[in-house]
Amino acid sequence: PSLAPAGRHVLSAIVQYAPSRLTGGWAPAKPAFLKTVLATIEAYAPGLSRHVVASELLTPADLEDRYAASVRRMVIDLNLTEHVVFAGALDNVNAVYRICDIFVFASHMEGFGNVLLEAMAHALPTVSRRLAGVTDAFITHGETGLLFDDKKGYVSAVKSLIDDPDTRNGLGIT
Repeated sequence: PSLAPAGRHVLSAIVQYAPSRLTGGWAPAKPAFLKTVLATIEAYAPGLSRHVVASELLTPADLEDRYAASVRRMVIDLNLTEHVVFAGALDNVNAVYRICDIFVFASHMEGFGNVLLEAMAHALPTVSRRLAGVTDAFITHGETGLLFDDKKGYVSAVKSLIDDPDTRNGLGIT
């Protein structure tokens, strides 16, 4: 299936180093930023812009808002509202790490998960998706954390830490 109408194509351009937040917000800056992105594409692929019939700029905040909305819907659908807290942006995450029992990092794609290192620095037992060349470079499965590759492995790793306090309390602590 395609998002594009018959005979058309969708081009997704991921713009690196776009700021997450802008002074004055993204709303007033979107048109100029989109124009810059399209001009840059045209500079590297002359003639491509005449084929653009529609464009949409999704900022980091847009993506976060959409993802957050989908996660909130899932929590409601699964009747987990009594068990899940959406804290929002925090100035001091150290307090949150201190009250956690387990840290799970389930990202499918991550350049480098600083949040995972922060959790490990707080001596939290960690469960992480195995990301070749990333998480497997600093997590030794069974010693400094647990790695998983699929849904079954994810559930198994988290359940093992919930069910086994000795493993949970000793994992990753040097």
